[in-house]
Amino acid sequence: MKISHKRNQGLTLIEILVAVAILVIVLAFGMSINFNAYTRGIFQGEESKIVSALERVRSQALNNVCIGGACTDGKKHGLCYESGIKKYIMFQGSTYASRDSAVDIAIDANSNITISSTPPNILACTTGPGIVFNQLTAKLYPQLSPATAEVDISVDDGTGSPKHIKINNEGRINW
Repeated sequence: MKISHKRNQGLTLIEILVAVAILVIVLAFGMSINFNAYTRGIFQGEESKIVSALERVRSQALNNVCIGGACTDGKKHGLCYESGIKKYIMFQGSTYASRDSAVDIAIDANSNITISSTPPNILACTTGPGIVFNQLTAKLYPQLSPATAEVDISVDDGTGSPKHIKINNEGRINW
């Protein structure tokens, strides 16, 4: 009769540590890729939000929309950025200061993204007129000088590669 000795079939501590280390490396790599995709998605979403708001106010101006009970004829429409409260404001009127505030539409802005414009402060609600489109033509109001000039909105998430949204005198939005 033969006596057989059973050999332990378990894993050694070294084998377990190596397996855990490999798993941690793979997960760390995967999480960094997912985080970059997440932040890129937030950035692209903010850019799309600005373009969508610009297209909406341009369309309202082009279609001679008049919002509010006291309004009988079409009005200019515009967009500005209120950095203090981190909101984009869609307004009706020649400038943000002379607008009808009862029909303003506020859109939340991402607080981690920096918005700037050229010419400086044209987009700012407090110091600039906002980006305003003329009724029926959707051209910028007032027209920039020279005629080939354009508004450049810079959207920056701090990574050093800002995106630019450009609006020419004719009201064309390029992004």
